[in-house]
Amino acid sequence: IGDFTVKRGTRVIINLWSLHHDEKEWENPELFDPGRFLNSEGTGLVIPSSSYLPFGAGVRVCLGEALAKMELFLFLSWILQRFTLTVPP
Repeated sequence: IGDFTVKRGTRVIINLWSLHHDEKEWENPELFDPGRFLNSEGTGLVIPSSSYLPFGAGVRVCLGEALAKMELFLFLSWILQRFTLTVPP
């Protein structure tokens, strides 16, 4: 990994905070900017960096990932069933 030699079987743990705050990967990483995940037209989602791992990775992945995604789906379905969304003039 980089300039380091890692022996086979060695456990490597990723510092996700550092990964998600790396200025080489993210413009203004300390700024809360949900718009960074929208395309230039603002109509679709994009992942601007391959270092985006919101639920971790590997065997230590967040156990709540599937639950969180299911809850988001149910919440958005509920909103869309009960409200009419329009773009402001």
